[in-house]
Amino acid sequence: MNLEDLEPSLNNFHFQLSSILDMKCSIRYNNETFRLPCSKETTTMDLTREIFQKFHISDEEIDQFEIQLILNDDKKSALDMDLAIEDILSIHFENEETPILLFELTKKDE
Repeated sequence: MNLEDLEPSLNNFHFQLSSILDMKCSIRYNNETFRLPCSKETTTMDLTREIFQKFHISDEEIDQFEIQLILNDDKKSALDMDLAIEDILSIHFENEETPILLFELTKKDE
């Protein structure tokens, strides 16, 4: 079945696309900053894996890294890897408009 089967005289169709990735997050790693689409359900682990793919780092090395949130005053807040963006917003930005979140991924000191 195709659209013409439904109504042969219609030839003007409008489609609306909507993205579930309604936010942007920036993550710094290795002196580079990447802007990634994300949603409130995205976890810090998801963001970390994106960076791992870009730098060809094995997921097995995840325990050697930490992720931090960079706050407005350049203070850093360490985050758990399984924390969702929604949780970060409620903890750090409760009464603010949704910001572009800036994270930093670093290798832990040995």
